[in-house]
Amino acid sequence: LAPESLKENGWLTEWVGEAKDFGEELRKGLEERLIEDALPNIARGLGEYLESQDADMRDQEQLRQIEEAALTLVFRFMFLLHTEARGYLPIGSAAYRPHSARQLAEDSRLALSSLSRRATQRWDRPRTLVRMVRTGDRSAGVPAYNGSLFASDGFLGSALLERVEIADVYLAPALAAIAYETDKPDAPGLDFAGLQIGHLGAIYEALLTLRLTRAPEDLAYDSRQDMFRPVRVGEEPEVTRVQLYYQATRPRRAGARPVACSTRGTSL
Repeated sequence: LAPESLKENGWLTEWVGEAKDFGEELRKGLEERLIEDALPNIARGLGEYLESQDADMRDQEQLRQIEEAALTLVFRFMFLLHTEARGYLPIGSAAYRPHSARQLAEDSRLALSSLSRRATQRWDRPRTLVRMVRTGDRSAGVPAYNGSLFASDGFLGSALLERVEIADVYLAPALAAIAYETDKPDAPGLDFAGLQIGHLGAIYEALLTLRLTRAPEDLAYDSRQDMFRPVRVGEEPEVTRVQLYYQATRPRRAGARPVACSTRGTSL
């Protein structure tokens, strides 16, 4: 590096600033995709399966368990995309690549227009990947991860994820939302290598403010009042009666566009 680049306001300072800005913009975009698309789809998929097993979605404890499982699944997939992008998992290996989070996200996005509400075969792939990371897979070059995030129990939501299935119609859009900027076929993948631990921590804190709720009636979002309210004549509901949706317990950061959750956590 030339001496001039190390001076105050030199090239290095500018480069570091641009890198921080890029990471922050990446975090904001990912956080919005998680709140508006990934978490609601996963929660509804979990809820639909549990209802088929006669679970009571009016039970607040049941909603909290779904909430925890959805958050754990999202962070498992984010962690895998991050470690693959950083080269900690052998994404270039022919043995690992077909099982990778990156490949699963790509296949999910390509299938968005042809998903079945009843089929659950896609759920086998993330479960297989989780087991590979949990115990290690020497043939694929995957070391065992000794943290609790991938444990089969003892971590929030992990036990529930071991016994449920999520239909393709919910799982595929959720995984695509985590990995891509938009659902458009030509949308670029998010650069998870550009995310720092601090960004992931900020996303986690933001998602912890969300609470899963069962809609008592059809709801529409009122942007002026910053809350959900019952639909009026002629309006299309954003959330239908008994559907699961997220609402926030405190205001989101300025500039966030509330679509899937009420930013003040209030309903009329």
